[in-house]
Amino acid sequence: GASLVCLHPGARWSSRRWPLERFVEIGVAMARRGHRLVVTGSADERELVIALVDGLRQRDVAALDLCGRTSLGSLAALLQDATLLVSNDTGISHVAAAMRTPSVVVASGSDVVRWAPVDTRLHRVVWHDVPCRPCSYRDCPIDHPCARRVEVAHVMAAIDSQASVPTHQDRHAA
Repeated sequence: GASLVCLHPGARWSSRRWPLERFVEIGVAMARRGHRLVVTGSADERELVIALVDGLRQRDVAALDLCGRTSLGSLAALLQDATLLVSNDTGISHVAAAMRTPSVVVASGSDVVRWAPVDTRLHRVVWHDVPCRPCSYRDCPIDHPCARRVEVAHVMAAIDSQASVPTHQDRHAA
């Protein structure tokens, strides 16, 4: 069957979130490549997830909404079966690293050198350097240049660079 791509548009602070419409673009591109989409988030990210799922639906792309419906264990199991995670720099990226699921993480505001996953073969971090990084603001006061300057094309290039990553079966054969 089609492989599963997990999109996680949330992060506790809005200053750590890549623009939602760009997650929509990534979802559309991945669906056109034949992947099935699942969207995850915590219960308090409900509005964000609904907006993403609706944005995808408006482009005739279906996505399974699992917002607020996963425990840590079921999230780990979901990621273990996924081909790819695309997320902000937030907790789920660490779960993907633990499950050895390839990921592309958009890092807005955070200290990339400090928090980036150790395995750069499995996990790509996409970010744009700005003088105000690392950021200590919950909500960006200056129009969020660290997030806005990461284009959809940058994230798609990082996804494409993951093509050499072993398949799920290969990852678990060791």
